[in-house]
Amino acid sequence: ESGKANRRKLYEVLVEQANTPFTVRTVEKPKIARLPDTPPPLPGAVRMLHEMPPDHESIRYLREQRRLDPIQLDREYGVGVVVAASPEYWRTQGRLYIPITMSGKLVGWQCRVAAELDWKGLKIPKYYNLPDMHKSLMLYGYDAAVQARSPFVVVVEGVTDVWGCGPPSVAILGGSISDAQIGLILTQWRHVILYLDGDARTLKANRANQPEGAKTMQEKAYDKLAPATDTMGGTLHVASLPGDLDPGKLSRAENWEWLTSSYQSAIKGVGR
Repeated sequence: ESGKANRRKLYEVLVEQANTPFTVRTVEKPKIARLPDTPPPLPGAVRMLHEMPPDHESIRYLREQRRLDPIQLDREYGVGVVVAASPEYWRTQGRLYIPITMSGKLVGWQCRVAAELDWKGLKIPKYYNLPDMHKSLMLYGYDAAVQARSPFVVVVEGVTDVWGCGPPSVAILGGSISDAQIGLILTQWRHVILYLDGDARTLKANRANQPEGAKTMQEKAYDKLAPATDTMGGTLHVASLPGDLDPGKLSRAENWEWLTSSYQSAIKGVGR
């Protein structure tokens, strides 16, 4: 309930901003590259989360380790489990199936192990992506975020971060944001909140005299988003988590409490 209240509070602030007059400069809008028209093959037979036994390892992982509601993830994002992987995608067997849809069409998918392991030590990839998937041309959670009809969008890094925030958040599916993703974002939303994984350094403190290689992921994304957002007459704000935290490690209530409490300080530091 506290998460919903905080989300509503932030929503009301940004609705007020959205209703203020602004000028759109006559600069070319970011271009949006095209995804293949043909839907990709599935990794195999998939069973939706609401069809899984309550004691299944995937359900227990989401509830106990991620503090998420599996039924809600099923309803909002179509998450399931690969119960019979096809030979071509045998590595997806037993993993969480995470479809990526854009405008109602399946454009890709990821499959994640339903556990937290020593990934480097075991040499097991946390995620298995659809081969040759064009991640830079898509946003995870896009359809759910659009359907939320919010004046703002929260941009995060990965799928579990979207799960931790819920609509209206989208994931760039990696550590960098592409021109195509910027185009998708600014076509739908005027206000953008950048909420990437914690880097332990604030944006403004590292602005001066820093070589490109020393910039954090958040700073690099900001540098790409800021000119385009300004061109479209929008606003870009930064909400930074401390240390090595990321939105996927927090509950929805915790994420929205943090977003709401850090909003004012974020716009004072880097807002437009």
